[in-house]
Amino acid sequence: MLVADDLSYRYSRRSPWVLHGHSLQLRPGRVLGLQGPSGSGKSTLAAVAAGLRTPASGTVTVDGRPLASYAGPSPVQLVLQHPERAMNPRWRIRDVLAEALPGSRREAAAQVSARVEAEWDAHHGLVSPTWLDRYPHEVSGGELQRVNLARALLTGPKYLVADEISASLDAITQTVLWHRLDHEVAETGLGVLAVSHDRALLEQVADEVLDFATLGDVIRSAPQKAPTV
Repeated sequence: MLVADDLSYRYSRRSPWVLHGHSLQLRPGRVLGLQGPSGSGKSTLAAVAAGLRTPASGTVTVDGRPLASYAGPSPVQLVLQHPERAMNPRWRIRDVLAEALPGSRREAAAQVSARVEAEWDAHHGLVSPTWLDRYPHEVSGGELQRVNLARALLTGPKYLVADEISASLDAITQTVLWHRLDHEVAETGLGVLAVSHDRALLEQVADEVLDFATLGDVIRSAPQKAPTV
């Protein structure tokens, strides 16, 4: 379980608290929605839960261990709204994806090619094999976000924090992203923290939705998903 317990955070000693006593729990194989308006602090909570920011107080643990104690790729991956800010513009898509895998870049690139082709043939791939030799600026914003999510999943995370990952994207791309995450939840037990200002979206994709303003209280639960046999 991913547990963020009694978190407090502010950007400087003179700034107001963005988080103060915030807590949440995410179980494997579940999608937890976190809703709040822009500027509410939900993205800060997402960054702290993923280990990108260190809280002033409180703890973040994965399966009872401090998140910071894990070596290698983090068991909690964070995917943000703007994929172009998260990758080297001078790398081809193949190399961007290979960054997530161990071994030499050449070995990792070969693994990427094989996995991308296999997933594409299985009809749940995020990345088309035809994109691999392109640079980030040579694919659309929606396609780049698919690459961004695919890279995070290549690390084999236990949990994924998805912060506004489908905001401003077309309906088809949104469907592709959330369909793949639903597949990962069902097949691998991935736990997903879905952060968005869009309550309607969260009610569609999440098992339950929390409101940041009253964190800890379930404002409205989405219909429970049928268990996968």
